[in-house]
Amino acid sequence: MSVLTSLSWGGDEKEELPGVILERGDGTVLQVVLEGNKFVVRFYDEKQELLPLPFDRATVRYKPVAKKMERTVLIPGEDGSKLIGPKYVRNPHLFKVYLDFFKGESSSSVENYQFEYSYIKNAIE
Repeated sequence: MSVLTSLSWGGDEKEELPGVILERGDGTVLQVVLEGNKFVVRFYDEKQELLPLPFDRATVRYKPVAKKMERTVLIPGEDGSKLIGPKYVRNPHLFKVYLDFFKGESSSSVENYQFEYSYIKNAIE
């Protein structure tokens, strides 16, 4: 797994995506970002075009600074282009993330990732 800061294929630099960009084994990437302080995951192909969701749901576990481990389930958004969690994630956004993807009703994950999420904008208000 590689963590990227922007997407660039074929020598053409595309618009940078916020959040964490993770390369997948099939050449596509996934974006993990907090939008409205909620986890959102999107999938992109090698041309940087949004893909249909390859999974039915995901779980995210993360440990905020000086707090216990928290968990939320991500489900498809209304437009079907992203997985989104209902849980509000408080600032600062600085933690290790454990992300597991599931298909159907299975309790076994089919793909998983671990990475550091660090975005401290508006941490002091």
